[in-house]
Amino acid sequence: MRKLFVLIVLGLLGLQNVDAAKKQTVKRVATAEELIRALGNDTRIVIPEYTVLKLTPALESEAVRAACRIGQFDSYANSFSEFTTPTIGWADPYDGKEIDLAGFSNLTIEGEGAMAGIIVEPRYAYVLSFFNCRDITLRNLTLGHTDTGHCEGGVVRLAECSSVVIEGCDLYGCGTEGIGTERSSGLACKNTIIRDCSYQIMTLSHCRDFAFEGCRFYNCREFSLINVGFCDDVTFTSCEMYDNDGDLFSVSGNPIRLYGCKITHPAYRMGNSEMAIMDESTEVVSPDEEGDYERGDGTEDTDQYTDWEWDTTPLTLPADVAKPTIRDFVIAACDVSRSPLLTTLGASVRNPANNEIDVLEIDVPNGYILAGTTEENHLEGDYRAVECCYWRMNNGHSLFAINQLFDYDALGMRFYEYDPKTRVLTPRPDITPYDGIPAGVFCSCVLPHVGKSIQLVETGNYYHQVATQTWNGERFVLDWTDCPSQFGGKPHYDGGEFDMLSYIKKYCSYIK
Repeated sequence: MRKLFVLIVLGLLGLQNVDAAKKQTVKRVATAEELIRALGNDTRIVIPEYTVLKLTPALESEAVRAACRIGQFDSYANSFSEFTTPTIGWADPYDGKEIDLAGFSNLTIEGEGAMAGIIVEPRYAYVLSFFNCRDITLRNLTLGHTDTGHCEGGVVRLAECSSVVIEGCDLYGCGTEGIGTERSSGLACKNTIIRDCSYQIMTLSHCRDFAFEGCRFYNCREFSLINVGFCDDVTFTSCEMYDNDGDLFSVSGNPIRLYGCKITHPAYRMGNSEMAIMDESTEVVSPDEEGDYERGDGTEDTDQYTDWEWDTTPLTLPADVAKPTIRDFVIAACDVSRSPLLTTLGASVRNPANNEIDVLEIDVPNGYILAGTTEENHLEGDYRAVECCYWRMNNGHSLFAINQLFDYDALGMRFYEYDPKTRVLTPRPDITPYDGIPAGVFCSCVLPHVGKSIQLVETGNYYHQVATQTWNGERFVLDWTDCPSQFGGKPHYDGGEFDMLSYIKKYCSYIK
């Protein structure tokens, strides 16, 4: 009996040793320099919520490089097998320093909550590059560049790495691609977004055992998008691919396999899709067959996002919504739109914990929502911002407005009347905020966060308000009494290149 007890104790100690061998030292960091200093084997680095680390200034610091023994690194070497202990290097791809991590093992970098991430300034640098590393995890991170690059410089690079997990991350563009890998094995990419990349979604070369699950790939453009060369066992499960511009597949060597995916892409730009073997649950939609994406000259139409076909369709709220708020109105409208910003807005409003919008303000008590993309993440042809609000009507209904803000204009206003008895939002094309505006005065609109008045801004000069339209319960009433510039007041916007989101921020001081 005693012998059995000893064996059990030794067994438990053995298990504890195994756990201890896998245990990671947790290090919380709040600056990029702290991140660099925290890098090491058997380490879990945690970036707090709403903390974005600007990696480039720290890497450019001679003091930091000296303290962390960061030397120049050849990121284009034929092999990286010589790196068997943790090494931090820097490379200069053209316009600034890139951080290169070689020989690391059992390293996790994760965000503690929403909007935690890392950005870099060099346009031609990868945000994070790993060489001959194993057991690497990137979790709940937003990774990207501050400016657009071309030719090279993606978000995550893996060279001769094994057992890598990328989970719950947002790899956004300005980088040429979201993921670039060569001679690596065992990548599990789960519930991750790759978006707005200037060239392609990913490049996989001579890799094996790569699995993408529950990922979304959108707004990537120009060349072939999913590039797989001579890889074994590459699978995509329950992934979505939409609103991309380029040949979707470029696969050589072994085919890739897709299970339960949803693909929306023009048929004439599918690439060698015969090398992408799809199961029967994978849905492929070719928008050009309906004339939605294709112009007469065969090029893809950048106006694909200005989709207002649904504005004549009544919207019905779900039966389980007892007392609707601005959130319910917005979700109903966004769920029927193809605009990337509106689609993402609907998902973010439905589940704010998984917000993917750069700027998102949800004010349910005042009945107002604003969402927008920053200048860095703006995609040409897409909306810069969208705002929504509603007013009470004298008949007991509500008037819901959704205003899509373009680069230099804001003509995407639509109104719906909500009847609480039928639970239906009916389009009201007869209501417009432009009644009474003289010919030759071109105006944008800014919806009220608080109050009843829509502010009208003359877009021809990009700097002054011309009028307000105030809701009286039945219609909008034009008011010229509080108008700047040639109408007798002071300008709200005082020069510089006009940026709609910056302008909105001037009006909406609650956005920091």
